[in-house]
Amino acid sequence: MNFYPSRLPWHQDAESLYQHLYELRYLPFPNILDRLTQLFIEGTQYHDPEILEIVYRLVASEQADREFLNVLNRCCYILINHWWSRSDLRYTAGFVLIFQRKPTQLSRVPVIDRLRKLVAQFTQSPQYTALLDRVNVAQTEDEPEASNHRRSVQDELRRYPFLYPHILLNEDTSDSGQEAVSHLQRQREHHYDQCLDQYLRNALLRNHTGEFSTELQRLTGLEEPQLRFAIKHYAGKSTAAGRYRESAQKFLLAWDGATAHHQAVQHLSTYLNTSIQQFAQQAHHPHCGASVSQWLEMQLKTIASPKGFLGQSDLLLTEVSWQLLDTLLAHPKSHAEQHVRFMGLHGGLGAPFTVGLLLKLALVCRRNWQHTCDRIAKRFAALVQHYRQSFQEDLRWLLEILNYWMLAKTLHGHSPESRAGRTALEYAYLL
Repeated sequence: MNFYPSRLPWHQDAESLYQHLYELRYLPFPNILDRLTQLFIEGTQYHDPEILEIVYRLVASEQADREFLNVLNRCCYILINHWWSRSDLRYTAGFVLIFQRKPTQLSRVPVIDRLRKLVAQFTQSPQYTALLDRVNVAQTEDEPEASNHRRSVQDELRRYPFLYPHILLNEDTSDSGQEAVSHLQRQREHHYDQCLDQYLRNALLRNHTGEFSTELQRLTGLEEPQLRFAIKHYAGKSTAAGRYRESAQKFLLAWDGATAHHQAVQHLSTYLNTSIQQFAQQAHHPHCGASVSQWLEMQLKTIASPKGFLGQSDLLLTEVSWQLLDTLLAHPKSHAEQHVRFMGLHGGLGAPFTVGLLLKLALVCRRNWQHTCDRIAKRFAALVQHYRQSFQEDLRWLLEILNYWMLAKTLHGHSPESRAGRTALEYAYLL
């Protein structure tokens, strides 16, 4: 085949390819798979010679090294966004994984060799890693793993819908792509709430022993004793101050009644430190509690220094709480010392109580609960992105934190559709 570089602008050829992908969307999936395998993997004998020539022109152009991977990426999302917007995730894995196939036919044509080389580079790119995240999230089948098995954070992403917007979306994601991910997040969170609520209702009917299903273990990542303990802790009377929400309400009354900046900050310090000390006692690590309390006092002095006392301001309280959360969940690269502190907190108190501290801060952001949860999710996503490439370390600690946060957030959800939190209040009385 004679090949001549096109005089058409690069973007016009790219747009023609995208339009072709839009036209393929409604074909049966096996047909789509066959066509795109022929177009991008074999690079020859495509049913539409004009489209194949467009691909050749794109590959042979001067921009190919910089831009062709982005073209492939957009081609993938045209189809994935179409399927996901219809809540059809079945084809994601089969489609994304075709780029890992090896060509079945030899080539002596330079432009085809170039295409295959660029496709191979695509499978090693950050864009392709993000597509593999879509594959992992789209999977619904999972078997419970042995407690001593080293699990991959990437393989477990589907279990944490609160991470979806921060892991699956980027600045280039289309509006339809964003809506598809948001819809999946809401759907998965609702399913989690329903399954948890059903377990709790069964437990109430059977006087505290519910039917612990394989699905529930897959969903929560927790075995039955862990789940029961966590429900009792997050929904029941966790400390002498009462339940989490009661404790937060008592603190907010004290905060609203404060007449001076130092008095308001002292109320916040007492609210947090009292629980930390009691968490440390329950975890049998009192020295850890003392260390964390001392560190927290130092942070409050820095973060909540007087900038002109704002009185009964929710804005001030939210600002201080957010800065404390940012410090606790600091990125390992940019704030290594703070991250080591968080790791020490987990090591001393354990995942349920570490998440409990995050929950206590989130609950006092009374008019910003959802924004606060999103902020925490963004911080968790940064930790996942940092650790996901680590194959040497045992990351069960991070999965534990994510599992307990998913549970705690669900039990304290403000949505009218959330049922598990209300049922858990009754359940906690029995434990």
